[in-house]
Amino acid sequence: MFAVRDALLVSLILGSGTRLIELHRANVGDYVRKEGVGLLYLQGKGREAADSFVVLMPEVANLVEQYLSMSKTPSPRQAMFTARKPNKGARLSVRGIQKIVTDYLKKAGVKRKRVTAYSLRHSAATLALQNGASLMAVRDMLRHRSISTTQRYEHLTRRIEDGAEHYVGIFHR
Repeated sequence: MFAVRDALLVSLILGSGTRLIELHRANVGDYVRKEGVGLLYLQGKGREAADSFVVLMPEVANLVEQYLSMSKTPSPRQAMFTARKPNKGARLSVRGIQKIVTDYLKKAGVKRKRVTAYSLRHSAATLALQNGASLMAVRDMLRHRSISTTQRYEHLTRRIEDGAEHYVGIFHR
């Protein structure tokens, strides 16, 4: 069960830019399936209710459903992500989520000082932009209030893909 939970945590951050605090606050009843995709309603920063959502691709929605089916009669108000030890069944803390993701980054051989659990959120935004998503769509996915916050990702993507270094010419024949 916990291997599925951990894979789901990583998938939600990398696949939809979910914040760790949003995963900490998620309840079983915040997940719904509509027209082949899953929706996970989230209580974001400074919010009182789960009033925004991320779209889960079918593979991630299937993982959510597999994970929930392993739980004994989950109630809608139950924490979606629970701890294993020492507080078995308690809501998984932000620090607990961070540790789980960090352990997987280490296992994958990509953990560095500047690569953190939160880096997966940045990767989701960058990958979406690189694969053709509009800036507005990425803003909505990340649930940013201001488009200027999302523009940072666009700037970084452009800088990598089209930085002046590409035009220096000393390595071109």
